[in-house]
Amino acid sequence: MVFHNENQLVLTAIDRPTVFWIPHASSQKPYTALSIDIDLDLARQMMAHIDVKECNIAPTPSGLTAEVTPELLDCVLRLTRLIERPSEIAVLADLIHREILYRVLSGPAGGSLRQIALLGSQGQRVSKVVTWLREHFRGPLRINQLAKMAGMGVSTLHRHFS
Repeated sequence: MVFHNENQLVLTAIDRPTVFWIPHASSQKPYTALSIDIDLDLARQMMAHIDVKECNIAPTPSGLTAEVTPELLDCVLRLTRLIERPSEIAVLADLIHREILYRVLSGPAGGSLRQIALLGSQGQRVSKVVTWLREHFRGPLRINQLAKMAGMGVSTLHRHFS
């Protein structure tokens, strides 16, 4: 995945290896990234309160990347600045995480996050298989066993896994 703009975010439903290329990064202008796990159950709860028409939410063209809005960037900066005030982390971190989730859901990546959240249960089942594969990659592998573990048919697992 190539990033031509420093104000992009990436959404993914499962923990998977991803390679990024930042063509304009250099030692004079380094690139910094931050990973934030999203609570899909909380996302589903928030989705019920967000007016999709008002937010003009549509799936992003790539499905994975979207522009970071100034409001979202403000939340992320406030979250990272909590490191300077450790006594405030216990009180404010969860609130800022909720606001970040709201900003993603109501911003340009909202449609894609909605798709991930709605497919979350299947994504979580595939994620369970990925976790198992990481822990047992040296042993024998049976596709039928993985499909059973995910509670899916072999072809369904293949479609979601790829």
